[in-house]
Parts: sequence; structure tokens; C-alpha cells
Amino acid sequence: MILRLVGYMLIAIVLITVLRSVIGFLSRVFVQLVRASATPAPIRETRQSVPLTGELKKDPICGTYIAVAGSLQKTIGEQTFYFCSQQCRDKFPARA
Repeated sequence: MILRLVGYMLIAIVLITVLRSVIGFLSRVFVQLVRASATPAPIRETRQSVPLTGELKKDPICGTYIAVAGSLQKTIGEQTFYFCSQQCRDKFPARA
């Protein structure tokens, strides 16, 4: 009786292991099929090319450091201010 119970338990363990392997294999195949049929979203360039080297200046509005060559500039009197975006430049007061 105990031997029969142990035999059933071993058979159940083997069947569960085989079933898990088959389900895992089928799920991997399904995921690959779904990924292959999905079209990738187009990549859009949202920012202009900005040089990676050069002198850095701090934006007076948001505090971001920006390369002088890629920054927006506003000159008031003899002082030039550098901005990371048009929004920051527009927020800057006309008189500092």
C-alpha cells in the first residue's frame, strides 16, 4: 500500500514537471510570435543636435547646465544669459 502511494507520487511529480516544461515552451513560442507581429514605433528626433563638448553655462531659470554652442542666448546690456529652452528664455525677466 505505501509502495503504491509512493509510486503514484513519483508519477505525479514527473507528470507535473513535464507539463510545466511544455507550458513554458509554448509560452515562449507565443511571446516570440507576438513580438514578431508587432511593429516597432517610429523613433522621432525631438531635439536638435547639440554638441557634446564645449563650455557649459548654467540656465538662470531652471539651473540646467547647457553647452554654449547649443544654448539659446539673451543679451541684456553687456551681459549674455544662456538658456536650455525657449520656455526658460521666455520666463527670464527683461531686466535682471
